[in-house]
Amino acid sequence: MMGIEKILLIGGGGFIGRNLINSFELIKKDIEFVVLSRQNHHFSPTKTVRYVVGDYGNKDEMEVLFRTEKFNKVFHFANTSVPSSSNFNILDDVDNNLMSTLTLLEVMKKNGCNFILYLSSGGAVYGNSNDRILDEAHYCVPISSYGITKLANEQYIALHSRNYGLNYLILRLSNPYGHFHVSEQQGIVNIAIRKALRNDTVTVWGNGAQEKDYIYVQDVISIIYKLLEKGIVNDTFNVGSGTAIALNDILREIRQALPSLDVKYEPSKPTDVSNFCLSISKLKSVIDFDITPFDDGLAKTIEWEKLKIL
Repeated sequence: MMGIEKILLIGGGGFIGRNLINSFELIKKDIEFVVLSRQNHHFSPTKTVRYVVGDYGNKDEMEVLFRTEKFNKVFHFANTSVPSSSNFNILDDVDNNLMSTLTLLEVMKKNGCNFILYLSSGGAVYGNSNDRILDEAHYCVPISSYGITKLANEQYIALHSRNYGLNYLILRLSNPYGHFHVSEQQGIVNIAIRKALRNDTVTVWGNGAQEKDYIYVQDVISIIYKLLEKGIVNDTFNVGSGTAIALNDILREIRQALPSLDVKYEPSKPTDVSNFCLSISKLKSVIDFDITPFDDGLAKTIEWEKLKIL
């Protein structure tokens, strides 16, 4: 009989992390999470989840934590920047997101922790392309420091796999939306809904014609669960809906539900990937999964944002 699996979840206080914890506590009883964040989110611990404040780039802190907890796996969901801000202070971006990950990998190697799940970015690592459907073999030319550090982390994880036998799973996410989203910088679907509910103006960078891949966050969690249950390792997968939607069409749908939505258009930023749609053929070849239609996911997200504001 297998024992309890202890997982270090870095960035578990964020959007994807909170959804994962909420779902995994219901469907997976043989795990224990230690959630590491650089700030105190004041979440209450449960029987299977504990919260720790710390910096995964601090080698001394990580050495103590790994020796004490004896982790089986690491889920790395953290990032301190977004594409639009990362180019303003590249040294900080590299230090906080690349060097910290390298420190983490070294501590994992030293302490015999042999699996990492890393959330990368399907838009940022590929950059702009004339190809509208991007598979995992497509060339990567990031146009932001955010995308460069994501891609570099992918490469260093793969290097540790080749050199030291580290097992990994890298997921290149499209644009997730849904429950537990809080950022005011990234995630236009939730941001636009909140702005409409508050009677604020949402700023769109560009003319709104840009078409991108969006995925309901619960679909992301379901995909992660199925990949882990199947034991798939040492591979990289796109995780998206496999379809692209124009931003203006999204805003139009939100306005139908929330007529107060007001939009201001500003010139696009040089860090913005204009159009992309992720091929999910490779993912479909290894697991079966369903994608929530955008209309349904949007309706659920609007209801959740309404409850949060009330």
